[in-house]
Amino acid sequence: MHRRNSSSNEITRTLIGQLIFVFIIVGLFTCYLAMFRRDYFNNTRNIAMLYTMITLFPILVSIIVSKNFFSVYIIPFAMVPIFTRVFMDTRTAFLTHTITTLLMPQPLNISSNSSLFNWYLEWLDSTLCVNFHNDHRFLKLLLL
Repeated sequence: MHRRNSSSNEITRTLIGQLIFVFIIVGLFTCYLAMFRRDYFNNTRNIAMLYTMITLFPILVSIIVSKNFFSVYIIPFAMVPIFTRVFMDTRTAFLTHTITTLLMPQPLNISSNSSLFNWYLEWLDSTLCVNFHNDHRFLKLLLL
């Protein structure tokens, strides 16, 4: 609905901003691989698997959202870190899951700030086994 009322200049700026965001995130992932996992660059299968996993799930989300096939929740996002952990290491699995999670709001047209905040709360939930979404004291502490 917001796109119908916006001009073509605003849509162009939004798309350019989203592309810059995606390139920065993928560039940071490449820097991580270059600095800490040089052995993955020698094997093209590893690189192909990592970048395929990172790009496949956001593309699936954009197809499902644009065609209204199913809900986005039917896509198994946990497969990315599971496959990465099985074939590689834990740090890379965590980073691929983080990058995939950060790239998800782009086709959904969700604000990146709210998605980063929700991702942070999800990470705290899974790490500390505490539900922070309904705890207003935590939100007050976080906002201070």
